[in-house]
Amino acid sequence: SGLAIGRTWIAIVENYQLVASTGFYVCVLAISERGFGYRKEIHIWLSPEDYANESLMIVLAYILLGHPDWKGASIKIFSVLPVESLQEEEKDLLRMIRSGRLPISEHNVEVIPQVKDLDRKDLIRQRSKDADLIIVGFRAEAIKGRKQEVFTGYEGVGNVLFVNTKKEIALTEEGAERREAADDDAEESTEEDATRENANKEPQTPQEK
Repeated sequence: SGLAIGRTWIAIVENYQLVASTGFYVCVLAISERGFGYRKEIHIWLSPEDYANESLMIVLAYILLGHPDWKGASIKIFSVLPVESLQEEEKDLLRMIRSGRLPISEHNVEVIPQVKDLDRKDLIRQRSKDADLIIVGFRAEAIKGRKQEVFTGYEGVGNVLFVNTKKEIALTEEGAERREAADDDAEESTEEDATRENANKEPQTPQEK
């Protein structure tokens, strides 16, 4: 019933922080009446808001393709990107495909401009209504603010797999190098901030005994 489903989402939201604190990836599968359908088409929806989840979403889709039940299935990627960075991000995707590092046809990648008032859930219901599995990412911050609303609003589609990870997975050696460099920069920035904070502190005067 709808009430039981609502309670399930509430329980998932309430226990999310506990599960996430273990450091494991968190995946939530929303089962629809259609189930996995014919197991022939997987749609992955990427967006700037959950950039860290993207690689894990793609990896999970390819793991599924290796299962006999999904033999012959195809993957289609929808990437919703800001207009100002659309061309650059699209080039990066195509570069990975042409180099063979992302084994998917260029025809199976669709880049969608992120315009004002664009409702991603409406878009997913329209474009992925016939997909046998939809994979989307979610962020811890969204859980805190929107709670179970993060997982609802996908009526009329097949099963939806919600994916969350705290750290991006690099699909390529170049990606791993960029991630390592970004982590090093973040660590250096943190150390510099700490040094600056200590330098700004006034020296304490020893108390007389």
